Amino acid sequence: LAFGGVAFVERRWGACMAWLAPLVLVKEDLGLTVFMAGLALAWRGRGEGRPAVLRGLAYALFGIVAFVVTVTVLLPAMNPAGTWAYSLDGSATGAGTPMDGSTAARGLPSLWDILTTPSVKLATLLVLLAGAGFVGASSPWFALVLPTLAWRFAGSVETYYVWDSWHYNAVLVPIAACSLLDVINRWCEPERAAPAVSVHAPVDGSGLEETGDTCVGQVATLSPSRGWRVAAWAVACVPAVSLALTASFLPLWKLPTLVESPRMAAAQGALNVVPAGTSVESDTTLLARLVPGREVYWVGTTVGMDTPPEYVVVDRQSYAWGGAEVDAESWASAAHAGHTYETIYSAQGFRVARRTS
Repeated sequence: LAFGGVAFVERRWGACMAWLAPLVLVKEDLGLTVFMAGLALAWRGRGEGRPAVLRGLAYALFGIVAFVVTVTVLLPAMNPAGTWAYSLDGSATGAGTPMDGSTAARGLPSLWDILTTPSVKLATLLVLLAGAGFVGASSPWFALVLPTLAWRFAGSVETYYVWDSWHYNAVLVPIAACSLLDVINRWCEPERAAPAVSVHAPVDGSGLEETGDTCVGQVATLSPSRGWRVAAWAVACVPAVSLALTASFLPLWKLPTLVESPRMAAAQGALNVVPAGTSVESDTTLLARLVPGREVYWVGTTVGMDTPPEYVVVDRQSYAWGGAEVDAESWASAAHAGHTYETIYSAQGFRVARRTS
């Protein structure tokens, strides 16, 4: 996204498309981001003739086709249920949503509600706009933020809404930064295009210098306004100022005083009691670390399995439980009717249960 955005600013259209094309292999919704990039390329190419516009539209078509194929063919083919596991409210399978029963399918909210309810969404929008120096929102490149904002704000998972702790901001930040660069670059174009004229060049009575077949105005009338340069520097400072104002909310701010949490040893203990070669169901806290050597399932995705996982790992502090006090043994026994589990490990909020029948 960063390299593609810079290529867009520099009007290297082929490089821009080449950098962005692999995004369709990263995450299903990024096909829509590529679609928006194609529209931005078409819009910016209007002054270069019909071929440039058609090239952008064709690229947009590539993005939307990649999205449709991914969610209707590729992902269902890899899903045991034969469906795309996500919907805007998580009602398809409950994957990735709190497990406390609060994710029933709901009607689509109004656009106003999507943007403003809860109010933390407004803070997220404000920080995003500040990252683009506010004026960056006038760049066609800024439209690339829309797909990511749409699914985050229209969903029912509250952690999608916040600005300070969600890793999907990694998609938005380079888009905002490159949008600001695009606007500043366009502001500076008149200055780069202005001919260099010596202040000592002789001029005639009209104030124009004779240069062969061309008359060039005096420097004072040709130089672009310094106000544009001042404005460019000012808006470039906006992201830095916003970073300074919000830095204390970010994880790296705590790095100098960071100490090892007792939960780290407890987490390692939970990993150690799940043998290699077994099947295990876990929330997101230890999900990735359990993968090597084990068959791992995300909690809530094993409904209907004939043989449920041998182990269940729970972190009571995981967002998956919505703040509820969850016990691995009781949750696993309830989730897998007809089977029983026993607790074999409990420390610092981590619970591991083993299937006994």
